[in-house]
Amino acid sequence: MKNHNPLILNLYKPTGMSSQEVIRKWKPRLRQLGKIGHFGTLDPFAEGILLCGWGGMMKLMDYVQKLPKEYIATGLLGKQSSTGDLSGEITAIHSDEEISALLNN
Repeated sequence: MKNHNPLILNLYKPTGMSSQEVIRKWKPRLRQLGKIGHFGTLDPFAEGILLCGWGGMMKLMDYVQKLPKEYIATGLLGKQSSTGDLSGEITAIHSDEEISALLNN
């Protein structure tokens, strides 16, 4: 018997896994709850909470997307990559002096 009550669940997404892989992992366990989807993609190298919806909850995606969000990031100063993130090739390395000069301007 299917439960048609909408449900939002916060799932942990580890690094190295796509948001869709998280959905595929949980879908067989929660199939009886109806359709499943996520409210936004996290990059594969990112870890964090993936907000997911079941049943009729996905119909509220536009509303949920407008709710406030908070992101916490760890950065690496002084290295530049071809993609602007950790997955790219390092294209430049800047000295502590260069970084200080940029931060002080």
